[in-house]
Amino acid sequence: MWYIIILSAILYSGAFFIQGAEFCILLSPFPLFYGLTRARNIRCALGYGLLWGYVVFGSVSWWALVVLCRYSDAHIIGSLCLYAVAIGYFAMTVALWFGATWGWIWWCDGLIKNENLDPGLRRGDNNNVHMNNTVNVRRRHHRAFVITAKALIHFLNECEKYVGIIGLGIGYFIFVDRWILFPLGKVEGYPFIMPYVPLAACKPFLQACALISYWCNGVETAAHQWQEQIELNYIAPVVNKNHCQQVYADKPSAVGQEIYWRLCKAQRDVDKAKTTLFVGPESAYPFVVNNDQTTISLWQSALNEHQYLLMGGYYEIKGKLYQTIFQWDKGRIMHFYVKKHCVPFVEKIHHSWRALLCAHNLFLKGLRFFSRGNYHIGCGILQVPGRVDIIPQICSELFMKTNTKEIQTKKRASRHPVVFVFVNDSWFCVYFKRLMQLIARLKAAWWGIDVVYIGHDGLSIFYPP
Repeated sequence: MWYIIILSAILYSGAFFIQGAEFCILLSPFPLFYGLTRARNIRCALGYGLLWGYVVFGSVSWWALVVLCRYSDAHIIGSLCLYAVAIGYFAMTVALWFGATWGWIWWCDGLIKNENLDPGLRRGDNNNVHMNNTVNVRRRHHRAFVITAKALIHFLNECEKYVGIIGLGIGYFIFVDRWILFPLGKVEGYPFIMPYVPLAACKPFLQACALISYWCNGVETAAHQWQEQIELNYIAPVVNKNHCQQVYADKPSAVGQEIYWRLCKAQRDVDKAKTTLFVGPESAYPFVVNNDQTTISLWQSALNEHQYLLMGGYYEIKGKLYQTIFQWDKGRIMHFYVKKHCVPFVEKIHHSWRALLCAHNLFLKGLRFFSRGNYHIGCGILQVPGRVDIIPQICSELFMKTNTKEIQTKKRASRHPVVFVFVNDSWFCVYFKRLMQLIARLKAAWWGIDVVYIGHDGLSIFYPP
């Protein structure tokens, strides 16, 4: 039955790669359940789990191997080993899920096979017993009752079996979504493997999510009035992981000058009668901003009245470095927002891993760690006075940290709320960038608020259904 398990894994993982095939993820449980019910023993079920886990996690998490090979200091063999160990861990969690599911099926099937309401009715019990007609009639009535009762109990046991199977599946994916990455030092999940990600491309699924969120959380859809108030203008980054990184390394003045010229060029297409908001992605200026008064003054000189600039850079205070979104107007830095989640090994290494030099050298060799921000540094809402209230999210915050309650609190405190997501997606493959945008689209439906996704390839706006 291993080929049935592979079919299920292909249906599941294919939904993440092939546009228009998102429905395949709904078909994958059927061959999976068929294969599990025919597993001979627990060892066979565990083997099926390892096979399914390696195929699904190994394919959908392909982006991680690409990042390791391209951007880490690890050798190609070391990258492959790290990738294999990570996928092996994920596959073992799937094996435990399959083992528990097989055990539940075995237990329920044992109950069904052993049920017997009336042992006296077994074949051959009445061969030597003389019964008159009245007794025969009573026995036939009793037999009909027993058959009906056994059919009902069989049906209830089957329902119990399927409810348990569904419950174990839901429980496993809740574990994946919230806790599976705990070996990295932080209790958090891995949402990019969840079945709701490819389904976010389907409008009926988004409508269902919006309805469920309204029932469960009282979430109401915010009006789109903010777009009537401002004009968005995207400023492409000068440097990222795939473009001019070596040319502009340790040259903040050159990067600042290039951004200034791009601001000046963008002024040609601006409607002077409207408030204009220039936006750039996370790490568009990959240097400390708040100590560079020359660059600050240069950018401010490119802004006219009723024009604002939101762009990612670094904020340094008391020896700590933060990923930050700055908001400028013509005269000064008005507000800034600091990131409150650090990506393990890329932005910060948990103290439990710092003793390993190889972990430190993967992405942060010769670089400073970022610090995790708190609510006492910066502000939670970036306001364009009288026009729009921006709820900022920086990259991994959207995927691994934010919760509906926090967003709804900020949403109720705003007149024209909108979520801006600033992302450094220059690290990733094309298919993974699409998964990130699908999650942003799903968040728009779940939160009932417009989400503006600002990446290194441009910006997209997602509306709730």
